Amino acid sequence: MELRDNDIGRCVWAAVGGYGWRPASVVALQPVASGGHKVRLQFETGRKGGGQRHSSQLLPRDPTKRGKDKPRPPHEQPPDVQTWNHGSIVEFLPLTARGRAWVKTYTGGETTAEHRYGIDILQGMLDAGLVLIDGRTQQVARPK
Repeated sequence: MELRDNDIGRCVWAAVGGYGWRPASVVALQPVASGGHKVRLQFETGRKGGGQRHSSQLLPRDPTKRGKDKPRPPHEQPPDVQTWNHGSIVEFLPLTARGRAWVKTYTGGETTAEHRYGIDILQGMLDAGLVLIDGRTQQVARPK
């Protein structure tokens, strides 16, 4: 999710481990050299207090929907990116808006990479919370 300085106070869904999402408000933003922002959050339910997440681990939230726009838990999410290992080339096909946004932001829209770079790209997708599916075996890789 792309954030700007004027997004302080914005309502978001924050990933919590591998099991769900919590409503939160953006309290502070700090740019990160690798791209995106480190985001300070104030959680609105459950345990009092706040936390920090990378901007890629957040989704927009509409407070007027009273939680009806809550994303599925990560273990129920459909794959965001389909991957193909062609030996010397790794191909990744975004299947969701989250997948397309990640690919556009971090690869400039490129959907193929040399194997030596592709593995790091795929690991970056998992670190950002994207769900991957192997196009040949249909094996699913979920973020931890």
